[in-house]
Amino acid sequence: MESFAVLTKALDYIENNLSEEISQKEIADHCSYSLSALQKMFRRVFHIGIADYIARRRITAASRDLLNTDDNILDIALRYGYNSHEVFSRKFTRIWGESPSQYRKKRSFSEIYPRLDMPITISGGHTMKKFRFDLTGLYETLREMHDTYAICFDMCNLLIFNEKYGHDAGDIAIAECLKRIDSVKEEDMIMFRIGGDEFVLLTNKKELEDAEALRDRVFSHNNETVTYNGEELPVSLHGGIIRLDTARGLRYSKLFTDLVEAGRNS
Repeated sequence: MESFAVLTKALDYIENNLSEEISQKEIADHCSYSLSALQKMFRRVFHIGIADYIARRRITAASRDLLNTDDNILDIALRYGYNSHEVFSRKFTRIWGESPSQYRKKRSFSEIYPRLDMPITISGGHTMKKFRFDLTGLYETLREMHDTYAICFDMCNLLIFNEKYGHDAGDIAIAECLKRIDSVKEEDMIMFRIGGDEFVLLTNKKELEDAEALRDRVFSHNNETVTYNGEELPVSLHGGIIRLDTARGLRYSKLFTDLVEAGRNS
């Protein structure tokens, strides 16, 4: 329980200071915790270091600003601690696979790395802890929706990407998955990234066949590759469909589990 409170406090502090200078020591002091202990606990629970998490949250916030404001790219870069357009563009391109200006013209989804939430235990063929993102926005949206379908996607082999090639390669693969889902998303549909390799597309489709057609358009790109360090790496998704009049009655604590299980059912 103490670790839950400390990590929640750390996540809150990071979120409230994304556009400010922030050090890991300041975060630890805010949590009344030693820096080394916080660093170890953060990595053990979330499988990412504090500095990497802050960098990914800042890129996500910058992505959101690119889509939702008319601010110029340099102002957005400076807002989130990048001291030049070039540095920001290089970091942004490494994550998204395209420059900020290209992204602004073509994309509609920004939450490549949403705020983290506490991990949850998933049971199935085996029991494992899975980290998840904050599902508050998804939960509130689901409560307003009914009689339509959600498509739950799961990327294949993200763990292998991360272990064999590193997290930078994993980030590129995730961005490719999001790009494929975004390409079929219609104007009044909403997409969420809910976990490390799990995504949900809330559709406006009331017929199962229409939702299946959208899903299959995403699947049609399976085994297409991304380039990392000169090597072509295949990226694939699998997933299933869930009816939202069933999902909207779920407790928040059960929502992630049910959506992940739906994503496993191809």
